Amino acid sequence: MYDYANILFTGKCNLDCYECIGKSPQLQGLKANTATFPLRNIDALIGMVNRHSIKDLAFTGTNVDPQLYRYEKEFIVYVRERLTFPASLSLHTNGLLALRKLDEFNSYDKASVSFPSYNPGTYAAVTGRRKQPDIQAILKAASIPVKLSMLVTPHNAGEISDYISQSAELGVKRIVIRKLKGREHEFPLESLPPFAGRQPASEVFGWQVHHIDGIEVTICSFDNSTAKGLFLFSDGRLEERLV
Repeated sequence: MYDYANILFTGKCNLDCYECIGKSPQLQGLKANTATFPLRNIDALIGMVNRHSIKDLAFTGTNVDPQLYRYEKEFIVYVRERLTFPASLSLHTNGLLALRKLDEFNSYDKASVSFPSYNPGTYAAVTGRRKQPDIQAILKAASIPVKLSMLVTPHNAGEISDYISQSAELGVKRIVIRKLKGREHEFPLESLPPFAGRQPASEVFGWQVHHIDGIEVTICSFDNSTAKGLFLFSDGRLEERLV
């Protein structure tokens, strides 16, 4: 019934990202939960994961990085103890705390690091902060699979080919190139380098999947996704749509 479930954290982030989905009017006014343990209505979400055999349970955020959650390690244990279905726990993070909280980072089954650019100037324009996470060090220290997630904005739209090449040099195996939700027509990635004229190797949830420089590269378009998700908001609401 569901392809994935998301635990959503809300609070004060360590970045101020361009077009952060947490700035959407529908997500304003949510109560912070980064100091709440256990999370409101978490047992109901876990029950849904068990009942519907949901394979992927993501720790993510509306407007804050999940690794800023005060009880991260305890919460991972709490969730695993209550799962009767072997769901994969995935962390969706900006990577800034990955090395400082490495034990917690490696306690998940996999991680997706949102990283918009290797260029410090571009990174600062997208995130509001010049200091970048050390992707190479994260990959080296990680004991779990790590993919990179690149949100395409006017600041980095011309860097996609270089981004893939630099990622390949670091040994990255998977990348997701994400279009801006609600503005996806502004970035017709399928017709831009390096995707123009290239036939996708496969599709997932209606998204093209390419193999480039030894990396599985997925073009993610949320507006056209066929995936069905379940979301636990910070106020305890369980809904099938994020916005």
